[in-house]
Amino acid sequence: MGQYYRPLIGEKAYDNYLRVGNEKKYMGSKLTEHSFIGNYYVDSAMKLIEGKPQKVYWVGDYANSVEGFEEIHKKVWDRKIEDAIPFVQNSDGTPYTADGKNAVNHTKKNFIDLGRYKKFAQDADGYTFNPVCILCAVGNGQGGGDYYGVNKEKAGEWAGDMISIEENAPASFEDVTERYRFVEE
Repeated sequence: MGQYYRPLIGEKAYDNYLRVGNEKKYMGSKLTEHSFIGNYYVDSAMKLIEGKPQKVYWVGDYANSVEGFEEIHKKVWDRKIEDAIPFVQNSDGTPYTADGKNAVNHTKKNFIDLGRYKKFAQDADGYTFNPVCILCAVGNGQGGGDYYGVNKEKAGEWAGDMISIEENAPASFEDVTERYRFVEE
């Protein structure tokens, strides 16, 4: 059976739907089915932290036994989530994308250049996992659809850290782009 994920951004948990106009469009909630750069659901979640550092968790429904995350799991999965992440568009009507920006970890004082990351982490079909989803995953490795590829042991390293998406990373922060390559082989 597959494990499903819901993000917790700041103090707000979101369901697995992307709101498009007045309807909800299912985006698939298994980690490797939706966690890629260019996915509207994920990019819309990234927009919620653009310029606003917040604690970010990507919480699996099997993660209730992950030590230290029991309360986070309960907050996300022990109630019905009413809020969908709103579909975000740019002023010109094109979908928002975090591609080419920086995923900044204010807790660890490092960042990933998402544009550069995409160049070396893209798979043969042209897809690139969004490293924020995998790095903030709680419970990875407990179900089908979880991430089992290159650097799987690094999944969850950023869970609960203060994360933001920025045009420019702080000069004093370490560039860790090359450290976090997530691709299934």
